[in-house]
Amino acid sequence: WNVDAAGPVAQGRIGLEDLLADSLLEADGNNLWHLIVRRNLTDFDLYSLVAIPDTTISRKFTIPLNGGPWNIPAGVNLIGLSEDRTLTLNDVELKEVHTRSGLLEYRIRSYVNGYLTCTYTLPGLTLNDAPAVIAVNTPPISAGIPGEAGGVIDLSGYELDLTGSSGFARNSVASTISVATSANAPSQAVVFGGDSVVISLQFIDPSVSYARGFFGEHEYSIDESVEFNSGSGTPEGAIALSEAEVRMRIENYTGVDAQIRFNQLASQNLLTGNSISLEQPAVVETINITRATDVGGIVTPVITEKVINSTNSNINAFLQNLPTGVVMTGGVTVNPLGDISDGNDFIYTDRAINAVIEADLPLRFGLNNLVLRDTLSFTLDEEINASGDVFIRIENHFPFETEIDGWLLDADGEVIRQVILHEEIDSAIPSSDPSLPIPVNSVVRLNVTSADVVAMNQGVQLALRVELNTPGYPAAVGIYTTHYMDITVVTEMNVGITVE
Repeated sequence: WNVDAAGPVAQGRIGLEDLLADSLLEADGNNLWHLIVRRNLTDFDLYSLVAIPDTTISRKFTIPLNGGPWNIPAGVNLIGLSEDRTLTLNDVELKEVHTRSGLLEYRIRSYVNGYLTCTYTLPGLTLNDAPAVIAVNTPPISAGIPGEAGGVIDLSGYELDLTGSSGFARNSVASTISVATSANAPSQAVVFGGDSVVISLQFIDPSVSYARGFFGEHEYSIDESVEFNSGSGTPEGAIALSEAEVRMRIENYTGVDAQIRFNQLASQNLLTGNSISLEQPAVVETINITRATDVGGIVTPVITEKVINSTNSNINAFLQNLPTGVVMTGGVTVNPLGDISDGNDFIYTDRAINAVIEADLPLRFGLNNLVLRDTLSFTLDEEINASGDVFIRIENHFPFETEIDGWLLDADGEVIRQVILHEEIDSAIPSSDPSLPIPVNSVVRLNVTSADVVAMNQGVQLALRVELNTPGYPAAVGIYTTHYMDITVVTEMNVGITVE
């Protein structure tokens, strides 16, 4: 059978989402689109300052006897000693640490020919106010191989006092060791002067939830590149802005002072090669960030805000550059004035310094040759052999002067040829509500062959380029969520149908 028919074979809608990634667009209460770009400037890791690295502490305790052998009965104390051990940390002086997770692996080796009971107490390492106590029984040394015992402590929820036995030190762990012959030893211990017990403590993957002390003076660099149009078509043309704003908000939840400096904030357009630096004194000057306060675990942050707009900067020229990205360079200094807190810096690692820069561009501007792009896939029945004319029906809700071009693409995305050349599309008709212009319908014929129609079943796609111009550029016009262009590809064709 040969039948003349008409029907849609592809449909699509072109809106602002085809120019910019959805994550960059937000609509206000009037449905006006805003371009919102946010970037966290605090990628530097404050947590690393107070992290306890995987550390092994090894200590040898010698029995205070001379000569020998000495036969020591059960239940006799051989070693009793209290001392402080210093942790090697990352250029910080800590007084207190709370652990979220991690392990403390301990191993005690005895070089004494006898059964021993070894008790190692860490009074500063507590869980629910109870100190950590390591108590093990070791067998005698045998053929030069020490008697050994060990275990693991789960550090989750522990608190570690690092002020030592004096209460005034930093990075110092107080400890007490007691070594005695076991009360139930089956035989006397044979002890020589110089016999020893070795204790090894290994911190494995400790994670800190809170720390207090002096975190040192540190420098971090800011070297960020933010892509505006990731995952979307590259904008082309020119924009005349009527208003724009950049806000910087810094929330400091830590007990440290800091400074942020910007050496450069530049919009870069990789298509044109243009780069425009933001000129605003408050940006290039040092921004001082005051430390938060902590009262009984309740942290009151200090919030610093900066607003950059057309009244105090060249923000309009900055954004009219149609940047494909923004480059930010600068630095951050932690504790620029040194230890002014007398070792009472603090940090809760679940929330530290949050510095965010946000550009808010209400999309109310003049457009000169601004380009939107979209690609449509055809949906023909593979059992149908068709040939004929192909048209595009366009329902235009943009109140802009519009020109459209189109290309057929093969399955690999390569251009076969151009099938629409500079076709002008009628603008929507303005109404009393700028967000709801009266749509206008237009029809454009594709310059295709019968072979092209057949190829529509073989992965061929239609790539569209829509160029927008506002009447009276650079006069400003708003772009709303209700502005779009519906496109339907329709064939008027002769169809061959085979019935078996």
